[in-house]
Amino acid sequence: MESNPTFAPASPAPLVLVTGAGGFLGRAVVRGLLDAGFSVLGTGRRFSENLKLIQEEFRERFQVQEVPESGFEPGIFSGKKFASVVHLASFVPTSAGGNIWANLRAIQRGTHDYTLSLLDAVAGKTAHLVFASSVTVYGKSRSGVFRETDATEPTDPYGLFKLAGEGLGRLFSQNEKIPCALLRPTQLYGPGEPHGLFFQKFFVPAAKRGEDIRLVKGGREVKDLLYIDDAARAFVAAVQQRADGVFNVSSGVGTSVREIAEAIETLAGSPPADLTDDGGPVLSQVFDNGEMRDVLGVTPAVT
Repeated sequence: MESNPTFAPASPAPLVLVTGAGGFLGRAVVRGLLDAGFSVLGTGRRFSENLKLIQEEFRERFQVQEVPESGFEPGIFSGKKFASVVHLASFVPTSAGGNIWANLRAIQRGTHDYTLSLLDAVAGKTAHLVFASSVTVYGKSRSGVFRETDATEPTDPYGLFKLAGEGLGRLFSQNEKIPCALLRPTQLYGPGEPHGLFFQKFFVPAAKRGEDIRLVKGGREVKDLLYIDDAARAFVAAVQQRADGVFNVSSGVGTSVREIAEAIETLAGSPPADLTDDGGPVLSQVFDNGEMRDVLGVTPAVT
């Protein structure tokens, strides 16, 4: 895993394309790139008020362009050249469990097919590619500490198509003779997280109401959670360094669900968690972030 000669924002500022700019991670990455001195063209299917406020603040260096769910049309970027393309856009399932095939086609269209249309549209137009993959490529069949060199064994369609996207990114970079950074974020949290991360959706509201936080399996499951701004810093660093290779984007620290619940209870002054535990196995996964620290130079600021 290597970094290449760093882009030093100049006049005019190098242009970076960010797909999924209106999303949770997208807004943070856009802000980080603009603060670092880049110009940004953000694409998406819808744009939030928060993104519009960023556009007003950086009017001269930030533009947005809507792209339909069908993907990027040929010629959409005619006449443009990008210092880097940061591909964040993808379909994220809003519910877990059930039939793993239920959302298969939707995930394929929103990840694999959407990525193919983007790569066709930016061929010959970018000096660098950053692809947002996911730690789901490692699968959820085993616990442990996972490094970038460990086997990838996705256990759901989302992880499967993210792994396929990594392959597309590698092939594209080989054909274009450009560096490609494949970033694998863990679960992200922070203000504006849209998918109801368990402690934001259930724990915090219960604590605010003064109710017990109910934990199954004794809260023994271990999570690797990363604050949104720390994740965005990793993506910005990958652009600045024209990074090449695979990087876990994670805290590198395991925190049990019980520890999270107890911290929320302490802050809220609410009753202790209501524990039930059948003694069954739990999934505990931590993702080593040594490459993120050593190569990208990013150490999580929020723990």
